[in-house]
Amino acid sequence: MAQPAQALLTTWLDHPTSAFVEWVAHHRALGIDRIHVFLRDTQEGPPPLAAALERAGVIEITPIPFDAAEAAEQIRNAAIRAAQLEAAEDNGWGLFLAQDEYLLLPRHDSLAGLMRTLKGVHALSAPVRLFFADGLERPHQPGAVLADIDHRAPDAPADGSGGREWRTVVKRGLWTARLPGYPVGPVKRDLSRLRWLNGAGAPMPTPRGNRTWQRDAAAFEDALICIARVPVPRVETLLLRAAYVQPGKAQAMPSDLAPLIDAARANDHLPDNGLERAAQLRAEQIAHLLALPEVAQAYRDQCEEEEARITVQTKRHPLWKAILGYVDGAPLPPDPPVRGAATVPTAPLDKPAAKPAPTAAPQAAAPAPAKPVKEHPHVPDAFARIATAPPPAWFAEIYPGGDRQGSFVKLENHALLHIERSPDTLIVTFDNISNVHDISFGREPWAYRFVRGGGYSHFAIIARRKDWYRDTQLIDELHRLTERGVFARYKKVVLAGTSMGGFAAMAFASLVPGCIVLAYSPQTTLDQDLVPWEDRFGMGRERNWALPHSDAAFEIQGAKRVFVIYDPFFEPDTRHIQRLEGDNITLLKCWFAGHFSAVFIRRANIIKPLFQMVIDETLTEQSYYRLLRDRRALAWYRKAMEERAIARGHDRLAARIGPAFQRVRQQRTREEA
Repeated sequence: MAQPAQALLTTWLDHPTSAFVEWVAHHRALGIDRIHVFLRDTQEGPPPLAAALERAGVIEITPIPFDAAEAAEQIRNAAIRAAQLEAAEDNGWGLFLAQDEYLLLPRHDSLAGLMRTLKGVHALSAPVRLFFADGLERPHQPGAVLADIDHRAPDAPADGSGGREWRTVVKRGLWTARLPGYPVGPVKRDLSRLRWLNGAGAPMPTPRGNRTWQRDAAAFEDALICIARVPVPRVETLLLRAAYVQPGKAQAMPSDLAPLIDAARANDHLPDNGLERAAQLRAEQIAHLLALPEVAQAYRDQCEEEEARITVQTKRHPLWKAILGYVDGAPLPPDPPVRGAATVPTAPLDKPAAKPAPTAAPQAAAPAPAKPVKEHPHVPDAFARIATAPPPAWFAEIYPGGDRQGSFVKLENHALLHIERSPDTLIVTFDNISNVHDISFGREPWAYRFVRGGGYSHFAIIARRKDWYRDTQLIDELHRLTERGVFARYKKVVLAGTSMGGFAAMAFASLVPGCIVLAYSPQTTLDQDLVPWEDRFGMGRERNWALPHSDAAFEIQGAKRVFVIYDPFFEPDTRHIQRLEGDNITLLKCWFAGHFSAVFIRRANIIKPLFQMVIDETLTEQSYYRLLRDRRALAWYRKAMEERAIARGHDRLAARIGPAFQRVRQQRTREEA
C-alpha cells in the first residue's frame, strides 16, 4: 500500500505560465512530493501545460467554480479547499503558496528534514518577504525567472498596519480550515499543548492571529524558513501574469501594478541569495521535467504563446501601455472604466442631479420640451436603488454562480442566512437593535466579515424590528431547522450576539445542546413577571413573552460553555447577570463599558482575538483579562475612570489618571516603533 505523502503543497493558478515548471521544480527539489493545483473550472478543461504535468503524475488538479464577482477571493477559496486535503490524512505536512511564492530553507535540504528537527511541532509560520532582481528589467523571457533574483525589500514595520504576511506549514490531520496564511478554527483531536512556532523555531506570539503578529517583531523571524515572493521578475512578466486573469474585468488596473513597479525599482533593497541555495537541485528537477515529452511540448507551446501574446498586448492593451509608459517615466494615467460598468450619478440618490449647463444652440432652433420622467407603478424608488447597487458579499457566496452552498430565507420580520464553509464549525449570530432599520441592499449580518475571514460556516438571524426575536414565525422556522439536523451536523456550534442579540444567543442555545455561547451585555428576559425592575427597551417589553425561549437563564443549561461579558458597574445589566447560574457560565467583567461592552471591546482592538479564542476554546478568565489590558490606552476608559473617581470624591486620584494614561500611550508608542 502506498505511503501517504510527506509534504503536500497546494496552490491556486489563474493560468500557469512557462515559469510554473520552475516553480514545480523548485519545490520538488526541497522535498515536496505532492503538489495539488486548484484551477478555474472551465468548459475547455485545464490549460495544456497544467494538463501535461498532471498526466505525467507531477501535479494533481482540482477545478473549482470561478466567481467573477469574487475574483479577489479565489486564493482564499482555494486555501479553504486546501485545508480539506490537509485534514484528510494524519501523516506529513501541508503548505499553501501562491504562484509567485517560493519556499526557502536556509539550513535544511528538505521540508521534511526541517520538521523532523522541530520535534512535536504542529504549525510553523514562515514570513513572506519580497524578492527582486538587482535592477528592473523590462522584456519578458519565457521560462525560469529565479536566476537573477538576489535582493529583497526591507521588512514592513511591526506597527499593526497590516504590511506583513505569513505562510504556515501545518501538521496534516489537525485543522479542517485555513486562510492562505495560517490555519484557523479548532484542531480535530485533543492536544495537551499546541506547539506553533515562528520561522526561527521559537513560539509564535499569542493570542495567535494576524492582529497579534502584525505588532510583534518576533513573529517575522526566519532563521529556519522563509517564503520568497517574486512579484516582478520583469515588467512584461508581471503584465503577462495579469493578462491571464479571467474574466477581463477581474484583471488588474494600472493603480494596482504601479506600487509593485515602485517596489521593484526602489533603492533600499538588501542583497539576499537565499534562492541560490537550491539552484543546482532546481536545475536538475527542471531538466527531469522537460525530459518528459508531453511536458516538454506543452512547455514550448506555452513559451511561444507568451511571446505572441506580448507582441499583441504591447501594441493594443491599455494596461500594458500605461505600465510600460510609467516605467519609462510617464505619469500614471487614471484607471479606465470597467467594461460594462454602470454609470453612477454623483448627486445623492434622494436628490435630483444638477442639470448640466446648456450648450449654445442656433437661434432658429427652439429647445425641445423636456419629457416628464415616467414612474413605473410597480417599481418603487427603493427597489430601483437596490437593483442598481452592487450585491452584498454574502450574496456573492451563495447565488447560483457562487462558490458556496447555502440558503436565504426571508420571513416577515426576520431573515435567515446560511453559508456553508467549514464542515466542522458553525457560527450562529444574532443582530442587535442598532441595525434593525438598515434596509440597504449591502447589509451584512453581525460579525459576517470575521466569520468569513475565519472560513467558518455562518448561520445569521437578521432582524427587521426590535422584538427580541419574539416572533412565532421565526421560532417555528428555527425549530424546523433543528429537527432537520441543520445544526447537529456540525462538530462545533458557537452562538454569539450583543444586547438583544446576546439575549438570543443564550435563549436559543437549548436548540443546540453542547454549543458555546458568547453574549455581550445581554438581557436574560424582558418578561415583566420575571424582571419587574427592567424599565428599558419598551418595544421589547411589549412583545409576547409567553412564547418559547423567553428566559435565557433557563435555556443555557445544556450549553457546553457560556461566556458573558458585562460591566459590573452598570446595574441594569448586572441585575440580569445575577439571574445566571451554572458551572458552564464564565462571567467576564468589562469595567466602564456601560451597556456597550462589544463596542468597548472593539475599540480596544481585541474583539477579533477574543472571538477567535472562544471558537478555539482557549478563552479563560486569565487570558481574557490579559487581553483586556489593552483598554488602558483607550480614551473612553480614561474618561470613565476620571468621572467615577470624581463622583466618589477622589479628586486627587482623578488628577493622576490623565498623566498615567499618557504614560501608557507613550510606552505603547515606543514599543510599536
